[in-house]
Amino acid sequence: MRHPQLIREAAIAGSVGALFVASPLTGDELGRATLAGFAVAAGVFAFRNRTGLPREAEAAPAPVGAAVRALPTTLWLALPLWVLVFWPTLQWLWKHWTQSIWTNDHGVFMPPIIALLTYLTLRDDPDAVPAQSAWGFPFLAGALALGLTDAVLKSGYLGTLALIMSLPGLSLLLLGARRTRRLAVPLALGLLMVPVPAAIATSVGLRHLTASSVEPLLHLLGYSALRSGTVIQLAGGTNTFVVADECSGIATLYAGVSVAIVLACYARSHPKRLLLLAAAVPLAIGANVVRVLALILMSSGVGHWIMESPIHPLTGVATFAIVVGGLLLVAGRDPLGSLA
Repeated sequence: MRHPQLIREAAIAGSVGALFVASPLTGDELGRATLAGFAVAAGVFAFRNRTGLPREAEAAPAPVGAAVRALPTTLWLALPLWVLVFWPTLQWLWKHWTQSIWTNDHGVFMPPIIALLTYLTLRDDPDAVPAQSAWGFPFLAGALALGLTDAVLKSGYLGTLALIMSLPGLSLLLLGARRTRRLAVPLALGLLMVPVPAAIATSVGLRHLTASSVEPLLHLLGYSALRSGTVIQLAGGTNTFVVADECSGIATLYAGVSVAIVLACYARSHPKRLLLLAAAVPLAIGANVVRVLALILMSSGVGHWIMESPIHPLTGVATFAIVVGGLLLVAGRDPLGSLA
């Protein structure tokens, strides 16, 4: 084993594990989150090196494209300034990304995914000639206007839109129009970083859809249940369950659609793209219905303390994993091979 390779693989696995620790998928307790992060890091390391690290004679350095090597120095000078300008927005996003699994369980993963897709796109670009486009200035001017407006309104959402609008502006100014067109997918995926507003979670009707889907399943399983809106009451009147906004499945739906869009962008056939996009919504809604049904059955059989225990949020993590895993099965090897 070569030490540089071991360090590289450990760094990749550690980075993924650290993301899981920071994400809402691992909960608020630091010790439990850290253990989960170590488990994820160990799993990533074992999967990537399941055939063993290459020996020194077999080892080959990772290819670095001409476009990556030719990135202008001004880009690296602009990044710290960009972070400084959007620091309040980045703090606002971090708060929402890590707040709760019930509101946004994928946002923290989007920046590294976008960065990885950007690197892979530029790595495959053979052109090392630097290029710039003045069309970046309108994007940056619009981003500045939105950012100043948000500084007054302090909504967070306008600042996030300003941040997303600044990305193609910087790309045009520092990388040129042709490379920016090649980066269209990673840049467009920036929209998936926006947290779902609470008003949308309430208004889309997922609570009612979930409750109305769970009720006939309970009847099918032999339980006598009565539903009123989003409240489900089992026979006897002692077991009452409310499908709240947090249990509506909006976070899982948003995450599922986001994963489906990423995979569809890199799928190699139109039928596969359509299948991925079509599967995301029913898969997310169906998984959440099963989650709520399982919680009701466990609460009825074991006790209502289940709803206040760590099992409750863990079912949300399981739902997220099921949806992502299902979409990966639908995608098959093609899009994953494109991202390798």
